[in-house]
Amino acid sequence: MKKLLVLLFSFFLLSSPSVFAKDISDCKIISDDTERLQCYDSLSVKLTQQEENSKNESVSNLKEEGIFFQVISKSKYEDADGDETCLTDFVVTNNTKYTLKLDDDDFGITYVDDSWTQIIRLVNPNLEKTEFSIDDVYQHHIEYFEPGMTANLQDFDDAVYGSHEYSKLVSDKTKCKRVKKYVFLLKCNFDVLDGNEDEIEWKSRKKEYTTILKLHKPHPDHDKKEFGKIQFKKQAC
Repeated sequence: MKKLLVLLFSFFLLSSPSVFAKDISDCKIISDDTERLQCYDSLSVKLTQQEENSKNESVSNLKEEGIFFQVISKSKYEDADGDETCLTDFVVTNNTKYTLKLDDDDFGITYVDDSWTQIIRLVNPNLEKTEFSIDDVYQHHIEYFEPGMTANLQDFDDAVYGSHEYSKLVSDKTKCKRVKKYVFLLKCNFDVLDGNEDEIEWKSRKKEYTTILKLHKPHPDHDKKEFGKIQFKKQAC
C-alpha cells in the first residue's frame, strides 16, 4: 500500500507543469491558481540555484588556492581623440579562504601598473558602461572581495571619464599588438579577513601583505602567448 502511495505521489509530482517549467511563460499558461503559484515558486528556486552554480563555475576547476588573473579578450579601441588603445577584459577570481576588505579612506582594492601611470581597482563585473556621475563611483567598486567571487579591473580615470565598456582595462595609449606584459603592484590599502569576514590577528602588516601577494597568480587558463604575460610585484608596506 505504501509503495502504491509513493508511486501515485511521484506520478502526480512529475506530471505537474511546474516541474518542467523552463521560464515564466510556462507558468503563465497554467489555469489553476494553486499550480500556477507552485510553478512560480519552483522556477524561482531553479533560477536561484542556476545563479549560484554560475557564481561558482569560475572556481570549480581551480584546485589550488589563489587570486587568479586572466585576460579573456583584447580589442582595438579609439578614444575621443582618435588615438588607438587596447581594451582588455580582465577577470579576477578569489579562490582563497580570505576576504579582502578596503580601507575606510579609500574605495577599492588597488593595483597600479608598473609605470605608476594608472590606478587600477576591482570593479563589479556586471556593469557594462561608464554612464554614471562621479558621485556614483563608490558603489561600483568592490568593497569586499570574498572567496569564490569574481571581479574585473578598471582604471579609475577611465571609469569616471571614459565612454567604453565598464569593467575593462584600457592600456594607456598602447596598441594591442604592443602589449606583451601586464605588471601589477598590489597597494597596501586593504585588510584581510577570514572566510566569515572576521578580523585576523596578523603578526605584522608585512606578513599580511606578503601572504596575499603570494596568492596572486595568472589563471591556469590564461593564454600568455595570445594576450601577454601577467606579473606581480610587491610594494613597500
